Amino acid sequence: MRASAKLFGLLAICGSLLLVGCGGGSVDVGITIEDPPEPAFGIILAVNKQQVPGVDLLPGQMQTVYTQAGNSFELKSYSAVSWRLIVDGATINAAVNGTVLSNGATIVPTGITNVNYAANTSSRGFLFAPVNVTLLATSLADPRKQAQMNIILTN
Repeated sequence: MRASAKLFGLLAICGSLLLVGCGGGSVDVGITIEDPPEPAFGIILAVNKQQVPGVDLLPGQMQTVYTQAGNSFELKSYSAVSWRLIVDGATINAAVNGTVLSNGATIVPTGITNVNYAANTSSRGFLFAPVNVTLLATSLADPRKQAQMNIILTN
């Protein structure tokens, strides 16, 4: 009788394992809690109201484009950013719609919001040297995220 009790106990354990394996028994449910998605961050560039192909800056990226003085440019962000304007190494208050003169070029901001930065450029003649216009965009949602666009004005 003892052998049959052991056999019965072994069969009961095997039956329980079979039930668990076929869906019976206990079920573990995994719950994953994710942070809400961050707002998209990226910058595109238009020159003379035409989007420049291949310019789609993501956080941590930098890109340089060349254009002639006399062209307008506009940067558009997918989300709210603060703009920092640097012209030939000098930081300019990007929030002020003022005229910037450098090496014979004139840069006049025409519209600044937390998603757009637009400016017209011009020169009265030959530029003394190429003018490096840098716009640094910093995400307002996450200040660790930045992208940098360098626009080199040439003759």
